[in-house]
Amino acid sequence: MEENPNQDPSVTAAADADATSTTTTNLNDLSQDILLHILSFLPTLESITTSLISKKWKSLWLEFIYEDRYGCHVDSWVRYAIRNRVSELDLDFFIDESFHIVESEGRRDYDFPFSALRNGKVRVLKLCRCDLTLPADMESMNLWSMKEIFFDQIYMTDDMVLNLLKACPNIEVLKLENCYGMENLRLCSEKLKRLGLSSFYTAERELYLELDCPNLIWLSIDCVETGEFCIKNLSSLIEFRTSIMHKTEHYGHWFKVVKQLHRIAHIKHLVVQNWWRKESLSEELLNKPIHFSIPSLKEVKLKVIPGENQNQIVQFVALLKKQGVVLDKIVLVPLYSGISVSRRRPLRAEVNE
Repeated sequence: MEENPNQDPSVTAAADADATSTTTTNLNDLSQDILLHILSFLPTLESITTSLISKKWKSLWLEFIYEDRYGCHVDSWVRYAIRNRVSELDLDFFIDESFHIVESEGRRDYDFPFSALRNGKVRVLKLCRCDLTLPADMESMNLWSMKEIFFDQIYMTDDMVLNLLKACPNIEVLKLENCYGMENLRLCSEKLKRLGLSSFYTAERELYLELDCPNLIWLSIDCVETGEFCIKNLSSLIEFRTSIMHKTEHYGHWFKVVKQLHRIAHIKHLVVQNWWRKESLSEELLNKPIHFSIPSLKEVKLKVIPGENQNQIVQFVALLKKQGVVLDKIVLVPLYSGISVSRRRPLRAEVNE
């Protein structure tokens, strides 16, 4: 092309730049939806290697809003990870509450292929908001390497939980949050050391909960609607945590759990909710004989509302002292803040004799 000697060079350069911009497309400029659509056509290994292209692609193959048409691709990724002896498998399909309320109609959750774990070495399994289909021969799976299971928003029947424990004979940590479908939950395990049950709400029937875990050292029951709570054997328990939503109608569930404290009198750490939020304890309650024996208790953690009647804390300590409890520490945790305030010995100076 011949150059016009009378043409401004800057105009020519700008024209060339415009021509280049209209003919060149950078992959990083494409939307995430388009990039994910491209990845859906690639084999698993090639999808993973795209993470080397740039920072934007680093975890793109693992970040997407699940749709049923992606099921086979997710299956292949899961099986690939298990075949390559991954030790931790974490699948989280939760977007946000508003999304699932609006988009839930007609949308199917991912069905996790539990049987694929049979020949793997997964030690930690984390699943959030997906379906779980357990094989009929769960007892013969013998997932000896499985140590920790975390389920959130998973449908689980009583039998499914029992079969899960049987298939994972060495499980040490089990945490179930926002799970549903259970009515008579009986947990029996020789190896379980930490158990967390959180946000079990059901409109149909209150949960019957029975625990027989002689080596359990940490137990948390948070916002669980219990119709009956039965402790068979928690002989090794060291720390117990419990709380419920601050609504009067839920107090009964909280009380059913707390009244079992005499069955775990050997615990050393207790985290309870401060139910005396607004009023001080009455003289009648303070002077009422209470059978409350936890001789090994060394620490109490109370969830409190900052600025409200702090005299109730002193009264609670007084109740403990009347039962012969000698604490090393009281920890006050503000309900609406991550800040905690510790009070160490001596406690006698903080309680009016």
